[in-house]
Amino acid sequence: MYRSLRLGEVGVPCKISPFATFKGATGNVSLGRNTLVESDAFFQCDREARITVGANCEIHSYARIMTYGGDITVGDYCSVNPFTILYGHGGLTIGSLVRIAAHVVIIPANHRIESTAVSIHSQGIEGSSVTIKDDVWIGAGAKILGGVTINSGAVIAAGAVVTKDVPENAIVGGVPARVIRIRTDLSRPGN
Repeated sequence: MYRSLRLGEVGVPCKISPFATFKGATGNVSLGRNTLVESDAFFQCDREARITVGANCEIHSYARIMTYGGDITVGDYCSVNPFTILYGHGGLTIGSLVRIAAHVVIIPANHRIESTAVSIHSQGIEGSSVTIKDDVWIGAGAKILGGVTINSGAVIAAGAVVTKDVPENAIVGGVPARVIRIRTDLSRPGN
């Protein structure tokens, strides 16, 4: 069901809607076993970059995954919900068991703005990697900016703008995001 696509490695079985779009260096796109790509999902991969999506993932309609020169890696058992944008620029690594709600934007880059004598557009961008570790939930409409690591077990509240690292098991929210509380193991006595 590839519509004559020439993707890189594709796990079997893998469900790819005939209405999903793959552009650019499609041979650099790999999809894991049992991964679902719904209609109107969009992948764009540059020649010097790779997109790797693990096993048992769901890429929902209208999600956009674009390398812009940097690699994008998504672990196993992840969901990327509608209207989410994942850019590669300086490199994006997403662990396993990560839930990404609708309308999330992850941008591993920043515009250079040092000089007022030159337009911002002319100064280019600086890639700055984003790492999201395992078992993270990113709420609807959250924005994750370049140079950030979100540690395992973290929860990013809907609408949060993450500009700095998020500790393990932290719940963060706000603009800019700050720690609201730390999740605990409720099965342990005293919690």
